[in-house]
Amino acid sequence: MNKAIIYAVAIILDLFLISLINQISFLSFIHLIPVNTFFFIVLLHTHHHTVSFKEILVLFALGFGLDVLYATPLFMNAITLIMVVVIAHQIKIYFNDNGLARIMFLMITLFLKELFSYAILFVTLKTTLQPQMWFIQRVFFVISLNIPWMILAVRVFSRYQDAEKKSLRRQRQKESTIQYIR
Repeated sequence: MNKAIIYAVAIILDLFLISLINQISFLSFIHLIPVNTFFFIVLLHTHHHTVSFKEILVLFALGFGLDVLYATPLFMNAITLIMVVVIAHQIKIYFNDNGLARIMFLMITLFLKELFSYAILFVTLKTTLQPQMWFIQRVFFVISLNIPWMILAVRVFSRYQDAEKKSLRRQRQKESTIQYIR
């Protein structure tokens, strides 16, 4: 399955959920939860790509698209996404490739995303929230409410990897069959 299709479906589902949630008044706090697309992008790029100039351009374009679609300050997601994925490449060697380790990995990347977003907002004077209050009011709340999204992202990513392995296995079998016939 193509990455662009996964990104498009994840963004469409996120936008649909956001528009649905905005109609229900008692769920108004959910706008604080970052989009699930972020988790897919981080998982796909850290497990399947190296950090190269081309990938940084792709991440910048994806982040800029998220900035436009989700009406965040311009270039905030673009810069944050690049920084988080570059750091995630450095720390992924310390994690196993199982579900729980991926969830812990996503918690760390989400904390980094929130940290870089806060730093950008603080430097550009878009927030006056002090670091202690930011940590108490935002980070703990966001990380704890994102655990279900992380589990969903890890499950979908595992299915994506399984489908990719099956496709690769079929292709190898087809190639070996062709070589055997010759």
